[in-house]
Amino acid sequence: MNPDPGSLENLRDLATPAPVAFWPPAPGAWIVLAGLLAMLALVLRDARRRHRANAYRRAALAELDALAASPRPDARAVERVSEVMKRAALVAFPREQVAPLSGARWADFLAGSGRGKLDAPALRRLLCEAYGAPGPEPADLRRLTEQARIWVAAHRSTGRAEAG
Repeated sequence: MNPDPGSLENLRDLATPAPVAFWPPAPGAWIVLAGLLAMLALVLRDARRRHRANAYRRAALAELDALAASPRPDARAVERVSEVMKRAALVAFPREQVAPLSGARWADFLAGSGRGKLDAPALRRLLCEAYGAPGPEPADLRRLTEQARIWVAAHRSTGRAEAG
C-alpha cells in the first residue's frame, strides 16, 4: 500500500448494500392493502344492496316480457300491464300515494315519476282509452308495454326500496 493518500493504488471498490427484499413488505404497504380491501368490501356491499333493492324491477320487467310475448292479446292485456306497473309502484313509493290512483291520475303519476323518459300523452291515451275497448290493438299494446318497460327501468323515488 502506498503511503500517499492521493495514490490510485489506495482505491477500493464501492461497497454496495444488499438488494432490498421484496417480502415482507413495509408496514405502510399493509396499511394501504387493508384500506383497499375495506373499500372493496364497501363497494361490494353497496352493489349487493342495489341489486336487492332492484329485484322488484327485474320481476316486473320479466312479467312485462311475458305479457309482450303472448301471441294474442286479450281484452285484459292493458289491465295486466297496468297491474304490473302498480305493483312496482307500490314497492317503490308509499302505499298512500299510489294505491288510490287510477285512470288519468295514474297515467299522470307514471309520467311524473318516469324522469321525463315517457311519452306522457301516449301513455295517458293508452291507459285511459284502452280500458273501454273490446280488445287493444296489437300496436297499442306493444306501445304500452314499451312505455311500461321504460317506466319500470327509469322511475326514481324516495321510497322504501331504494333507501335501504
